[in-house]
Amino acid sequence: MDNTSLKAKPPLGGYRKTFGDTTLQEMTGLAIIAIATSNGGAVKVPGRDHNQLAVSANDPLDAPAPGTSNVIHQDQIAIRLLSLRQDLILAVFTAQNNRNAIEALRNKFGRTIPITDQSDAWVVLGLSGPLSESALERICSIDLHQDVFANGDLAQTRMEHISTILFRSGDEAFQIFAPRSYARSFLHAVETSIHNVR
Repeated sequence: MDNTSLKAKPPLGGYRKTFGDTTLQEMTGLAIIAIATSNGGAVKVPGRDHNQLAVSANDPLDAPAPGTSNVIHQDQIAIRLLSLRQDLILAVFTAQNNRNAIEALRNKFGRTIPITDQSDAWVVLGLSGPLSESALERICSIDLHQDVFANGDLAQTRMEHISTILFRSGDEAFQIFAPRSYARSFLHAVETSIHNVR
């Protein structure tokens, strides 16, 4: 019997660098699960009338409206829900809770909800500090002023011709999701932008 075991490696090897008071780092140890909603954006929930939208800002499921996020606590696990569109939500949580969190998602949204593990498809960069907003504004076309793009907001956008998901995780903090295959190129683009606003 072969005792070979596989271990996941982060795309950037756990990169972390500071630029004065601003920090750019690879966010490792995350599980990213895509939840495909159905029925015009409704999450089908057992015992519910499926002709009504199940996803709304006031829904007891706590599913966020598109372009926003929230944290749900299910089965003692904190899961960040990023609502990309009416029919697609990303659930992000620590990878060590992977099996338990997937079960928690099914308990929350129903046993038949289609989910896909996309953890290895993304590189996630965390950018925090006083230069974060101005550095990102140089490479994306979104108004990142906090009055417009508030904590918990997210958007799908292009940065340096790369499709990304931009999430504001705090007053001076962002998480940027990019396809894993662009990890090095994307890191270089963000680093260069930080240098250019210093």
